Amino acid sequence: MIDVSIPTVTALDDYLLYNVEVTISNDNKGTYKVSKRFSDFVEFKKRLEHALQRPIPYGLPSKYSSLYKRTDMITNERKQGLTQFLHGILNDNDIRSHSTVLAFLGLPEMNLLTSSTAVVIDSSAKWMDNLKALKSILQDVRSKMFSNSNIVDCKKSLNACQARIEQLREYLKVQNELGQGELRRRTEMLDSNVRDYDELSSLLIDLSVTPTTRAPLNQRTLGKPKETEFTKSLDNPALLQQQQLQMAQQDQDLEGLRGIIQRQKQIGTAINEELGIQNDLLKGLRNQVDSSEDKMNNARRKINKIL
Repeated sequence: MIDVSIPTVTALDDYLLYNVEVTISNDNKGTYKVSKRFSDFVEFKKRLEHALQRPIPYGLPSKYSSLYKRTDMITNERKQGLTQFLHGILNDNDIRSHSTVLAFLGLPEMNLLTSSTAVVIDSSAKWMDNLKALKSILQDVRSKMFSNSNIVDCKKSLNACQARIEQLREYLKVQNELGQGELRRRTEMLDSNVRDYDELSSLLIDLSVTPTTRAPLNQRTLGKPKETEFTKSLDNPALLQQQQLQMAQQDQDLEGLRGIIQRQKQIGTAINEELGIQNDLLKGLRNQVDSSEDKMNNARRKINKIL
C-alpha cells in the first residue's frame, strides 16, 4: 500500500511549494518527502505521458484561479487535487514503477516494487519504452547535479537507473526476435546510456567525497603558474590529461549554468502566461459588470415609464 499526502504548503517570494510525503507500507516501508511547485507537476505529467506515449487517466487540478475565492481556499483545493493525482499514479501498478515517477518523487525502485509487481520487459516495444525512461531519468540526474540539488536524491535516482540497466541487458541476452542489425543498434543505444550512467556515478562520488576541493573557475593567475605538490609528481602527458579533465569540468559547469538560465526563462514564460490568464479573467469580469449595468439601466427606464 502506498499513501501520499500534502500536509503543508510553503509560501516563497512569488510562488508556493507543495510539500509531498509518500509513505510506503511493505517490507521496505518508509516515508519520502519532496517539495514541488505546481508548474513542476504540470511538466511531470507531460514527461510521463510522453514516455508512456499515451495519456494517463489522472488529471491535475485547474491552474486557473477564481476571483471569487480566497487564496487559502484555492491552495486547499490544489492540495486535494494534487494529492488525488499522485495517489492515483502511485497505486497504479502499470505506472507507479516508471522511472519518470521515481525520479520526480525521489523514490528508489526497490522500495516501491514487490515480486508480484516488478516490471517485466517482455517485448521489444517495452524494451524501447524502458530505454527512453532510462534516458529521461539520467537527464534529470544531470540537471539536479548542476543545480545544487540534494545529492541523496541524485543517488536514489541512479539506483533506479542501475536496476533498469540490468533489466534492459537481460532482455537483450535472452530474446531471439530481433535481427542482428537491430540487436546491434539497441546494444549501442544501451551502451551509450550506460556510459552516461557511469559518468554521473563518478561525478556523484566526486561531489559527495570532495565537495570543497574543486579549484575555483573565476580565479586568474598572472605570470608563471606556481608548482604544486600535486603537479610535481606528474610528467607532461599526465599534466596534459589533468588539464583536459579540468576543461571538461568547466564545460560541465557551463552546461549547468545554461540549464539554470533556461529554467529562469521558463519561469518568466510561466509568469507571463499566468498574467495573461488573469487579464482575461478581469476582462470577463468587466464585461459582466457592463452587462449588469445595462440591465439595471433598462430596468430603471421601464420603472420610470410605469410611474
